[in-house]
Amino acid sequence: MATSRTFTETRFTIETQVKGLGQGTRPPDRYELFFSAGGGGQKGYSVMYEPRDRRLSLVRGNRQLDAVSIALEPEGWYGLRVVRDGETGLIQVYLDQGVGYGAEPILEASDTTYPALGQVGWLARSRGYDFYVDWIAVR
Repeated sequence: MATSRTFTETRFTIETQVKGLGQGTRPPDRYELFFSAGGGGQKGYSVMYEPRDRRLSLVRGNRQLDAVSIALEPEGWYGLRVVRDGETGLIQVYLDQGVGYGAEPILEASDTTYPALGQVGWLARSRGYDFYVDWIAVR
């Protein structure tokens, strides 16, 4: 699921709430909130959760920019906030595990490759679990 329109803003916050981050044992179970994607196959950035490896990571294309080991429960609702300043390159990712966002980002990187918001959306590759996106907002 992705926006049909491509956006040019370089400073933005993406916020979303999801459930169903399954604990699959077979690859390629993974869930990706992607942004700065565009036409012509440009992949942009993704905040990716891989339940088998219990890893939440920030990636550009196939390059990992930051990662943390964390186990997320398939039945839990999780909030995810991405704060981006495309001019400086700063990308900060916050995770709400039901008690609010922490003061410090769980993931952080600086990369100026794709400064604009581009297209935004979710990609879920899961076997045996229902994945729900309650809402997604960009400001």
